[in-house]
Amino acid sequence: MTFSRIGSLLAFSFLATGCPDPGAGKSTPTPAPTASASPSPSQLDPLEGSLFSKDELFALYRAQMADDKDAEARALREKHRLIDASGKPVKARQEAFQRALKTYAERDPKGWSEFVQSISKN
Repeated sequence: MTFSRIGSLLAFSFLATGCPDPGAGKSTPTPAPTASASPSPSQLDPLEGSLFSKDELFALYRAQMADDKDAEARALREKHRLIDASGKPVKARQEAFQRALKTYAERDPKGWSEFVQSISKN
């Protein structure tokens, strides 16, 4: 027998006997949870999992924007280890700070906008 003849016989047997029901023996699927089951972005803590609280984040942002000669700003950045005692940036902490800023801005754009507007008025 050739391959084409075997293929024809297999196709004929499926046609003659019918195809099995693909859903036979399966239970009905459980409905997926609705979107309302997950918390909305407004219910999430914008800084969940961050090294910084909102107050620290905002204070550090102000300190970053301050003049390098501002002793208070420098002391705050050193306290939170964004810079070392010699004033050099601590890369890992700087990156964590930047991630926290980005996360906060994405999760609470209104709060971030209000904060930025408040410091631009000062």
